[in-house]
This record gives sequence, structure tokens and C-alpha cells, in this order.
Amino acid sequence: MARWYDVEFENMEIIGANSTYKGSISRNSRLSEVLQILALATGRKFDIIGRKVIIQ
Repeated sequence: MARWYDVEFENMEIIGANSTYKGSISRNSRLSEVLQILALATGRKFDIIGRKVIIQ
């Protein structure tokens, strides 16, 4: 995702390296749409600040 949308993710450890999520998302989806899906799946909040996605 970081490469698709040319962004950097911050606080990745909050989600955890052992977490696995499966599914498919269109490459044409906007970043905000993808983050909404991830928020539902992970229970985390994602904020976009410039080219950074902050995970809370």
C-alpha cells in the first residue's frame, strides 16, 4: 500500500507483525476508502497528514 499510494505508515507496531488480513481491494480505490476498510478490520484509526498515514 505504501508504494501504491506513495505514502509512509507511522506506528505500524500498533497493528502487530503477526496480524494477517485477507481480501481484495481495487487498485483504483482511493487511499481514504482503503483506510476505512482497514479501520473496520483492525479497530484502529488512520489519519492522513501529508504523505504520512498515522495509525492510532
